Amino acid sequence: MMMKSALSVLLLLLFCSLCGGHHLEQVAFGAALGPGGNRGPYSIEITLVYKVVFANAGNAYNPHTGIFTAPVKGVYYFSFSGHNRSSRSMGLRLMKNGHQIMTVYNHASVHPYETSTNAMNVQLEKGDHVAQGLGERGDVLETRALQKGSEAKEASVRERRDGEDTELNDALRSFVRSLIEDQRRTEQVAFGASLGNYGNLGPYNHDITLVYKHVFANAGNAYNPHTGIFTAPVKGVYYFSFSGHNHSIRAMGLRLMKNGHHQVTAFNHAAGNRHETANSGMNLQLEKGDHVYIQLFANTWIFDNSDKVSTFIGHLLFPL
Repeated sequence: MMMKSALSVLLLLLFCSLCGGHHLEQVAFGAALGPGGNRGPYSIEITLVYKVVFANAGNAYNPHTGIFTAPVKGVYYFSFSGHNRSSRSMGLRLMKNGHQIMTVYNHASVHPYETSTNAMNVQLEKGDHVAQGLGERGDVLETRALQKGSEAKEASVRERRDGEDTELNDALRSFVRSLIEDQRRTEQVAFGASLGNYGNLGPYNHDITLVYKHVFANAGNAYNPHTGIFTAPVKGVYYFSFSGHNHSIRAMGLRLMKNGHHQVTAFNHAAGNRHETANSGMNLQLEKGDHVYIQLFANTWIFDNSDKVSTFIGHLLFPL
């Protein structure tokens, strides 16, 4: 049964095929772990199996193994989130052919529950495998709803919930279909990058432009990994997402910038001796030649390492 309160999810959409021509395969899926409470901790890393499938256009995701297999060479957008009870940490890895692409992590804290998300555009060859790993000694939570109640109360609302879940599933499928149709008419522009193995970057006494040097995909070559700046190749509506990880003895402030003007912000306030992740995103209408980049606030810092926890992605949704 599709659960409206799904908290730990994995999503994908093929944004541009690199097989030649402009025909775009219909490949998209969205799934949740499903009811079951805590997964983990385990003494080894495991592959998470997202069994509650909302959409699976192209049938490239296997809900029995948790593995997505690329049907064509192309640039794919992946997004994933995890929810956990913070008495124990949660570590999730996005894996490609057994190798880590990027990570999202919640450290143990005094807060009762936390959610973390991350996303990346990844260039794949036909047959590449992508899956979600749960780190050893970590756990992740999926529940029907974060509420207390008796079994009798749950039974009394189950019929209504079933109807809501069916409506949600139909809406998600319609949304995925509309995205696919848009992308079939879209220029091939998509990038994804992480900061690189810096450790702590900052603080500085002035704002700086962050340069995301580790590039996962750069279809159209509109992102410059030497400057950190994306330059719009065509007029259109673009989607951008960014995340940052920091040691919270000091704040972290990130701005999405367009031609020198602030658009949206992600900010972690100082919160003691722990690590935190913040993220944000926005659809922006750009003219050809417009510049988009991420700025680090003065007197704040950001962290990245081989886990690739601080990222910047963008892709063209449709030209205008």
